[in-house]
Amino acid sequence: MTTLSENKINNDKENKDNCVYISHFSALKHWDLPLVKQYYQDIIDSIKIYEVLIRSRKVNHAKNGVKTYLNRKHVPQNGLMTVNNKKIVSPYLLFLQLSENMDILETILMGNLFCSKYDGPFSQECLDVVKLRKFVEAAKGHKGRQKAMRALQYVQNGACSIMEIFVHMFFSLPLMLGGRAIKGGYFNYKVILTEELAEALDKEVLFIDYCFPDKKIAYEYLGEYHNQSVDQDSKRNLILKRMGFDVNTITKSQLYDKNNLKQLLMHVQKIHNKRNYIRTKEHEKNFHKLWLLLPGN
Repeated sequence: MTTLSENKINNDKENKDNCVYISHFSALKHWDLPLVKQYYQDIIDSIKIYEVLIRSRKVNHAKNGVKTYLNRKHVPQNGLMTVNNKKIVSPYLLFLQLSENMDILETILMGNLFCSKYDGPFSQECLDVVKLRKFVEAAKGHKGRQKAMRALQYVQNGACSIMEIFVHMFFSLPLMLGGRAIKGGYFNYKVILTEELAEALDKEVLFIDYCFPDKKIAYEYLGEYHNQSVDQDSKRNLILKRMGFDVNTITKSQLYDKNNLKQLLMHVQKIHNKRNYIRTKEHEKNFHKLWLLLPGN
C-alpha cells in the first residue's frame, strides 16, 4: 500500500511521454487514502479492468483487460510519479481524473475524503486542500478542472470519518446545493482543557467532531461504537459544557431518515439563528441527491 509520506517517491522527470501510468481507480488501490478507499470500496471491487494513463499515441498499450486514457495536457509538478519502481498518477492528479465523471456534490464529497486524516485527529491529512487547489489551478485544459475548482470551495482538511463529512456538507453547502449555508464549522476542533478538567478526564485535549468555535457550538456524531462508551461520552460532553460549549449530538438514524434529517437541520438553523425559509427550487433536488450519497443508501 502506497502513502505520500514514503521517502521513495520521486518525481518522474525522465521520458514521461513514453511511460504508462497506473491511473483512476486502479491508482486508488495503490494509494493509502483510508476514508477514500472505504467509501469507494464497492466501486474498486467491481472494476475488472486495469486503468492506465498514457501521454502519447505512440505508446502502444492496447491489451485485453486494460483501459487506456490519453492525456497530452500539461501535468503540474507532482502529478506523475514513480513509487517503488511503479509509474503512477499522484493523488492530486487522481482527484482531478475522478472528478471528470462526477457531479458537483460527488466531487465535493470526494475532495473532503481526499483531505481527511489518515488515522484519527492526531494524524496528518492525506492531502492538504491548499496544495490540492494549487495543483488543480495549474492543471489548465484538463477535463473536470472547472468543476473541481468549484467543489474545492467547500472542502476542508481534517475529517476523521465519512459521517463527519456529511454533517459538514448538510450544514455548510449553499441552499442551491442542498445544504443550509451555515458557515464557520471545522472538523475535529482541538480544545485544550484546564488543569482541573484534564485531571478529571485524564486527557489534556479533546477534539470536537464538528465545531463552530466562534459561537462555541459543538456537534458530536454518535456512531455505533458509542454504544460501548456511553459513560465516557457523557463525562466528555459535560466537560465540554463546563468549557462553555453548547454540545449537540447527531445519530445515524437522524441522518439516514430523511424526515428526521430535515427536522434536525431545522433545529440546527434555529441554534445558529438562520431563517428556515428556502426559496431556491434546486435545494430539494440536491438535498435528495446528497442524502442518496450516504454510504449504503
